[in-house]
Amino acid sequence: MKIAILFALTLTALEAQPIEVRGFSQLAPLDGIWKFTTSDDPRFAAPDFDDSAWRTVRVPGEEIPIPLGVSWIRFQVQLPNTEERLTLLLPPLGSSYQLFVNGRPMGGFGGKDTLIPVASAFAVPSGSRKLTVAIRNRKDTAALSPLLAARGAWIGTSQAIAVKQRQVELEVRWRSVPHLAMMSATAMAGLFFVLLPLWRREARDYFWCGLYLLGSVWIRTATAAQWISEGVSSQLILIQIYGVLALQAHCWERLYHHLLGAQLSAWARRSQQGMLLLWMAMLLLTPFVGTPIAQFNAPSALLFMIVLLVVYVDLWRRSPRREEAIWMHTAVALNLGGASAYLVLVGGVGFGWLPDGADLQHVAMIARGAGTLLFAGVMAMVLNRRSALVQGEQQRLAQEMRAGAEMQALLLPAASAEGVESVYLPASEVGGDFYQVLDRADGSRVVLVGDVSGKGLKAAMLVSATIGMLRREHSSSPGAILAGLNDGLTGHVSGGFVTCVCARFGCDGTVTIANAGHPSPYCEGREVEVAAGLPLGVMRDAAYEETIVPGERFTFVSDGVVEAENAQRELFGFDRTRDISTKSAQEIAEAAKAWGQNDDITVVTVRRNP
Repeated sequence: MKIAILFALTLTALEAQPIEVRGFSQLAPLDGIWKFTTSDDPRFAAPDFDDSAWRTVRVPGEEIPIPLGVSWIRFQVQLPNTEERLTLLLPPLGSSYQLFVNGRPMGGFGGKDTLIPVASAFAVPSGSRKLTVAIRNRKDTAALSPLLAARGAWIGTSQAIAVKQRQVELEVRWRSVPHLAMMSATAMAGLFFVLLPLWRREARDYFWCGLYLLGSVWIRTATAAQWISEGVSSQLILIQIYGVLALQAHCWERLYHHLLGAQLSAWARRSQQGMLLLWMAMLLLTPFVGTPIAQFNAPSALLFMIVLLVVYVDLWRRSPRREEAIWMHTAVALNLGGASAYLVLVGGVGFGWLPDGADLQHVAMIARGAGTLLFAGVMAMVLNRRSALVQGEQQRLAQEMRAGAEMQALLLPAASAEGVESVYLPASEVGGDFYQVLDRADGSRVVLVGDVSGKGLKAAMLVSATIGMLRREHSSSPGAILAGLNDGLTGHVSGGFVTCVCARFGCDGTVTIANAGHPSPYCEGREVEVAAGLPLGVMRDAAYEETIVPGERFTFVSDGVVEAENAQRELFGFDRTRDISTKSAQEIAEAAKAWGQNDDITVVTVRRNP
């Protein structure tokens, strides 16, 4: 029993011994016994305060478990006789701290707006061989930067301390190289994705992915802003971070919508909106409750990840493209995995769940950066695969369009008949205009010019059907021809219609015209007045009145001529069409095209048989 008591007294005396500095020929590390407590009392700064009940930490070797809020650190230093002006270098401890030496305030570091602590130097009062160092430390955030120097303190001349401080800064920068390299690669990938749609308009999905990646880089940069400039407010930084997180959530929603064809359900959207409202409330209430908002950084980011996971699950459940969804969720798992590792490690350190340490926090930052970079790689693969599929589909459609154009060319007259000149300029590979010149057995000639509503392959197929029915029609009466076409098309145009003008040029010199909703033809520089009829395919059993028109030269046009539009959004119009209607078909078509083609252009000129 006596031996145990003697051992305890010896150990207590050992703990009470100050850290002895033997000389200043080189920088002196303050390795030894430090005292630590989570209580707060102004008397802790006094040199005669009894700190024997405080927790004992041996530095280096043991980490000081600095919690959120206020804590105190004390240690004593025994100095040799010296005339040198001494400086004390303290390690990064928390968001802010105040330094007391022998009960006198010697300054401090940081404040409530400081997110990233750094090592700081302080002048030591001269004339005393024994120093009692007391540090009132405050830690406002559980997500301090992992780019911290190793724990420990030093004392020495100002020149030696300056060299050591520079060494610590270089160590911090060197430790940040892997993270900075990954962030640089992520930034370049994000910038490339954002700019890609400028020369590939179909690559809009890359834009949303790039915006998400740049948001991740911005968050990393914003949290490091305090290291670069101590005048940056942590509240302003966190406002930016929350805004970027909201933007990232929107980017993901757009990505899922474009790539997977999925949209958020009402409850998932409400979860997203509730997260944003919570952030806004935190920002607005902070000035009134007096609690630094930085301490909510890790919990709010964790809550954001939970909400984002809810969104992912909802979109996964609603997505019709399962194979692409698997790859996208692999990217999500990598991204959330890295972020989760960061929050668990750094947040666990901040809340006392895990031991504190620069190495552990460094690993956390590397894990988060690696997760983001791997996410960028997988998303690049997903987007490239999707782009290849879209490009293949576009090539298939292009081949179909070329095949449609070739078929359409076979249906149109191969060459102009005697007295007939025709020009057909489709706005795309296949068009919705058509014309036919048919010589009948009685010696008459039937000319038709028409236009199908709509564009693309659907319109081209309707043109083919119309010409097929027309070639089976043996009548030479314009009204009967249009009535037959109308009966054949009604119920088969899927809500569309066909306009058409039909003219019969008889052997006796008469010209008979019937019109089904098409622009009237022109004769000798004037618009021909003919009875208007319903477009084809609108109503069954429609009748089309015939009009006998005198004249020698007739010009038929499609609405692509009249509706040609220039850069000032001015139409070519009926007046200009009338004024040039006496020119050749080629000249009329080229004039309309030069004005501004936005639809198929068809021009047919016919000179009546004498």
